[in-house]
Amino acid sequence: MSKLRVLLNWELNDPLKVIILITGMLLNALIIHRSYLNVSSSLTHFVGISTLRINPESTHTAMIIESLLQNLSFWMNSLSFLVLLGVITFRLDRDFGYANSLYSLPYSKTKILIAKLLAVLMFSLLLILLPFFSVTILANFTIIRYIPAILSSNPVTFRLIMVLYAILYSLALILLMSLLSPNVFIAFITSFLLLFAPIFLHLGVIPPALFIFASYEGGLSPIGQKFLISGILIPAILLLSSALLMNRRDIK
Repeated sequence: MSKLRVLLNWELNDPLKVIILITGMLLNALIIHRSYLNVSSSLTHFVGISTLRINPESTHTAMIIESLLQNLSFWMNSLSFLVLLGVITFRLDRDFGYANSLYSLPYSKTKILIAKLLAVLMFSLLLILLPFFSVTILANFTIIRYIPAILSSNPVTFRLIMVLYAILYSLALILLMSLLSPNVFIAFITSFLLLFAPIFLHLGVIPPALFIFASYEGGLSPIGQKFLISGILIPAILLLSSALLMNRRDIK
């Protein structure tokens, strides 16, 4: 565990990744803030505090939160930076030649892979969720006592789980593409195309578009079969394939 902690700290303290993360978070915060203002002004009704206590799902805030997490500009920016962070983490060391030094250390390939995955997962959560929650909470600070109820309402919970599925699928795909590609550039291009093609083509049955375009409708469960297959099973298969590939191939 101590070795894994050392590897994780090393990945998290990489200056290049930290700079990319901060840039991505700032851009996401600007996108979300602008989207929040646009959505707020477009809604013609306002739900009062009394209704807020009774049914948080139908509130002004809950509707805005759900729409923010489907904003295409937000996802375009988030996925672009996620691809950048992932490819740099999983591929750059091989292209720059210091992978040999890294893998010659007394750490197993499995622990190194786990540390990289955990680091990129933490970066991804910060990249997407920190700007989102910051803008949402600050914009509704006058009703701060009701924010937990709103965030735990069914539509918002559904949308947040879709975000987690999108992150897991994207990271698993980026990792496999980084290992299969001959260099950083090809890894970035292939990852970008595979993630963005379903979105541009509006193929709502293919992840990550499946998670972005999914709408909460009464009775629709975030742990339904299609979501579990695309958000859990497929990423697990991709991660297992990557782990096997990494352990059986030379560092190059």
